[in-house]
Amino acid sequence: MAGRLERWTRIAQATVRWGLPLTALAALVAALLAGLPVPGAPEEAMRVGPRSAPAGGRRPSDPPPRSTNLEPPASEAPDEAAARQQLLSAVGGPAPDRMRRREWAERQADAIRAHLTAYPASPDALSLYHWMLVIEVQILGRYERAESALDALEERLRSGGGPELEPAAIRALWLRVQLYARWRRPNREAAAIRRLLPRLGAAEQALMAGRLFELEHLQPGAALPPIEGRDLDGRLVRPELWEGKVLLLDLWHLADDHAAEDFAERARALRAQVDGDLVMVGVPLARSEGDVRAFLAEHPRRGPQIFDPALPGNDHPIARRLAPMGCPTSFLVDRGGTIRYRDIRGPELLAAIEKLCREPRREGR
Repeated sequence: MAGRLERWTRIAQATVRWGLPLTALAALVAALLAGLPVPGAPEEAMRVGPRSAPAGGRRPSDPPPRSTNLEPPASEAPDEAAARQQLLSAVGGPAPDRMRRREWAERQADAIRAHLTAYPASPDALSLYHWMLVIEVQILGRYERAESALDALEERLRSGGGPELEPAAIRALWLRVQLYARWRRPNREAAAIRRLLPRLGAAEQALMAGRLFELEHLQPGAALPPIEGRDLDGRLVRPELWEGKVLLLDLWHLADDHAAEDFAERARALRAQVDGDLVMVGVPLARSEGDVRAFLAEHPRRGPQIFDPALPGNDHPIARRLAPMGCPTSFLVDRGGTIRYRDIRGPELLAAIEKLCREPRREGR
């Protein structure tokens, strides 16, 4: 189970960083309403019952129940059943071509919110809260509104009491972590992770502890930890290569839609640098050396690419330390080894490189 949880953890974090296609989102919402297990939260958080069931009840190994409810199950009234089917029709299909993305998303979020207001004890309440928040965060970018909804959900879970709601509380915390990652609120995300850690198993704790380290020690103003490794041709890449210079360190992924665009941008950055003071180093988060070489042949870039066939992708020590959740990230580091910027692109990146390259060298360097 730990392997599955680790995979879903990485998928959830990648979803936060890269977003979720609309058709996939619609299919997942439909799956939720149909009572199917959905990624994006620990498997335990999909269950509403206690981890051990009394004699004659569900066992921990049984499949998740049809619904993730916040209140004791009860028979649906006819009008609620009809409303549920209407909601399923509204959110279960892809966005019509004639509607713009934001209009479609607002319509889905409003439909779910109205259903929750009318039927607060709905058997699907938690799942609906979950995907309303996904829409609010990933498509609409209404972070404050999503945070308020999470506050209300957690208050309701606290007031409900009882161990049977603990998995729902874990899932709400998981959502809060995703919200703050997308919102880029590292202090709030770190606080949410600290609340979540004691409730996770060992494998998930290790992953989230890595993310917590990233939030607390790899933000602008912190020193970049020493890194070294061998490039695709076996040459050793060590900090001496960029000592006294500006470093742009990219941990990149072949599946990232921005990778090719970023490579072209790095070429522009090299042309704009001052007196050769910029060094670029890449760490491809890929499993196959052949795939990396093929991508670089199509999208050339200067600077060494650190890759170890024995420890590829997320298994490489640099990836484990600097990108524990397996997501692409970049660091722009000044001459003194201090992280000054993270994950910036476009004109902002070019301006930051020019600014750091114009900063005076330190004595002795």
